[in-house]
Amino acid sequence: MSSSDEEDMADDCLILHRIEQNDATFTVLQIGGGPSSNEEEIFDSARPIQREFYDQSAYSRLGECIASNTHLKILYVNMTGGYKLTTADRGFYNGLIRNSSIEELTINFNRLRPFVGGEIHAIFNAYQANSSHLTKIQLSNVGMQHQDGGDHIINTTFGCCTNLQEIAINNCNLADEHLLPLVETIIGHRMLNCLNLTSNMIGNEGCEVLATLLNDPNSNLQSVYLYNNRIKSAGAITLANSLTSNTKLDTLFLAENPIDSNSIQDAFCNLLCNASSINETYASNHTLNAICRLWGGPLEPFVQLNTGSNKSHVAIKKILHCHPNMNMEPLYEWDAKGEQTLKALPYVIDWFKRAEEALAGGTIIPTAINSTNEDHSIVSDDNKDDGSASIESEDDADNEDTYVLDGEDTNNSSVDSDGDDDANSDLGDGDSSGEEEKSHQDRVVSDNEDTAGMYNISVRKLSAIFQFSLAMPLLFEGIARFDTNDSSSTDNKRKRK
Repeated sequence: MSSSDEEDMADDCLILHRIEQNDATFTVLQIGGGPSSNEEEIFDSARPIQREFYDQSAYSRLGECIASNTHLKILYVNMTGGYKLTTADRGFYNGLIRNSSIEELTINFNRLRPFVGGEIHAIFNAYQANSSHLTKIQLSNVGMQHQDGGDHIINTTFGCCTNLQEIAINNCNLADEHLLPLVETIIGHRMLNCLNLTSNMIGNEGCEVLATLLNDPNSNLQSVYLYNNRIKSAGAITLANSLTSNTKLDTLFLAENPIDSNSIQDAFCNLLCNASSINETYASNHTLNAICRLWGGPLEPFVQLNTGSNKSHVAIKKILHCHPNMNMEPLYEWDAKGEQTLKALPYVIDWFKRAEEALAGGTIIPTAINSTNEDHSIVSDDNKDDGSASIESEDDADNEDTYVLDGEDTNNSSVDSDGDDDANSDLGDGDSSGEEEKSHQDRVVSDNEDTAGMYNISVRKLSAIFQFSLAMPLLFEGIARFDTNDSSSTDNKRKRK
């Protein structure tokens, strides 16, 4: 045996010793050849050691050490290089069954080796027997189309690992037909928050299967990575439609797919901000804030808004932006008998108060949001005209001295302290340069800036009250004439209907 071989075996003995001694600093174990940040962590690397100098007792001892170790967190099995683990090393697999500290299992497979009946099959069998501590499984380079029965082994293992938080199946030729059994297996995993299916063969039919997972009200997925697959525009739209009621997913990675971004903008814009009505805007998706492949254009401002942690404020901002003219008529008959009442008015006034809070200092204002109506027609023509309201006095009606809530002033310009129109205000198009230029993604309104004024909150609130007054003049007249100092006020209150 050469001196280099002796050094290599000495390294393996050192690893065994550290694991056996339960070294608190030894948390990552790599088996097999390949790159590592620390070569001392590689057991049985791709070294030119003859098998007769490396008997099977080494793996049995490793299994015994792993079984009692409480500090190992990550097990990485690299099968791309030379290694000496075989299915006959039962001591090693028994050690995995008895271990309770390993949380992450990463396997880099060699497509030339058999999956079924091989070493990875034996490792998966071990975790089918004991998997309560496992939170992540990452599997790479398994040629699913060449591994008959391999998907069944994988799905069975995933089904046993009910505490998984992350599943990654990368570059494994995972196709549409493999997705249905996979999704059926993991749809009940309440801990799962990340699904990474990068570099596979998933197409539009696979997106329909994934949509059932995303549409599951019990799903807690926060991130789905579908980079470098075969998804086309129809598949992307299917995913968008499945997220209508999803309040958990914040990241959808669709880059490097044959998707026409322009053809799916409408579907995702409608998902994040359905402007057909105030109720639909309120019920839009306020969670999804990272859609790789679709950044920019009309979608950008709503993606930015969704980064806000207070989703109630996010919804309020979208409503203010998309519905400058708020029709109060549906709230007039807020009564079981269908009679017009003022019951809704206090809630309306309170809503505008919360709108002021949502637009308070420190609020992120997307620069593109103000040109959305004009340039991208996020708000339909019907919405622009439906329920429009104005405030005007009877004396000045002929002079057309009115405040019309059409959003033109708030969207296109503002008036500075000197009364001059400022076309490059903080709600402008974001094309200013020099020292005043700010990032188009992180523009922040300081505490002393009147963002509520920019959206004409006060005028909109007065408009809402005025609409009530026009619809129910007798009720408002009674309130105006009510004398709190009159001893007979109590009787008047009782008589007033």
